Amino acid sequence: MGQASRTIIVHAFDDDDAPKGIGFRMSGLGVDREEIKCAKDGTRPPMKKTDPHHVTFELANRSSVELRFPRRASDAIWVSENDRDCPERAASHGEFRPQSVSPDGEILKVHNLNSVQGRYKFALNFIDPENGDEVYSYDPIWDNHNGGTSA
Repeated sequence: MGQASRTIIVHAFDDDDAPKGIGFRMSGLGVDREEIKCAKDGTRPPMKKTDPHHVTFELANRSSVELRFPRRASDAIWVSENDRDCPERAASHGEFRPQSVSPDGEILKVHNLNSVQGRYKFALNFIDPENGDEVYSYDPIWDNHNGGTSA
């Protein structure tokens, strides 16, 4: 599941059993349930160890709340140091570089360096601008397999 560029759809929907009544799911290349898998080995063309994965998260909001990514990309994604602890604040991890949020708040671009193997819990954060910027978070796993060519 290499692919230097990919789009992951984040589905938001009403769910009475979910926190704040909003449920989330992902779909796209490399998504397996609640995990994004990134690997550089076996890609065509081959990815180098220094090549980042360019990941675009696109919000498909079917909920009754007007969800949007926050304007600042660093507020839209937080990444922990492991796959157990949910990041609870603006956490910065060297492997993941938030790039930008679209003006309409529906697209977040992130670079994943994937320079070391590891699994990371991360939070995608959404706001409801019609309700005092209340935050809604979704916290799946990012599984970096690393690899790539050294040339």
